[in-house]
Amino acid sequence: MKYGDSVKTWEVVLDDKKHTFRFEHNFWSGEKKYFINDQLIEHVPAGIKQSASFGSEVPFNIGSHQGKFQHRAVGRVVFYDLYIDGDKIKGEENSALRMPLWTFAALILLLLLIAWVSIQYG
Repeated sequence: MKYGDSVKTWEVVLDDKKHTFRFEHNFWSGEKKYFINDQLIEHVPAGIKQSASFGSEVPFNIGSHQGKFQHRAVGRVVFYDLYIDGDKIKGEENSALRMPLWTFAALILLLLLIAWVSIQYG
């Protein structure tokens, strides 16, 4: 797993059969991959538009069941959810993103300082 990657997985029994669902997301590039039973069902490539996205939904059908992957970003907090037949399913998340807020704030301040110096003495 590279820095910025998050993976969330769910296991669900539908009609007496176990199914696995997986969502892979790179916070920095915006790339997203959606899998059902290890089969890629949608791939959103990296890009500026994707990395600035505040969320997305990917609907799917599995047998007679309707579902959707949902990705929501609220500030630096990102939520990955799976809904099947309208019910939110609990899953397990692994993330390599965890950057302390002070580190993020320090990077922003450093960039602002560099911009200010280049304008003043540029």
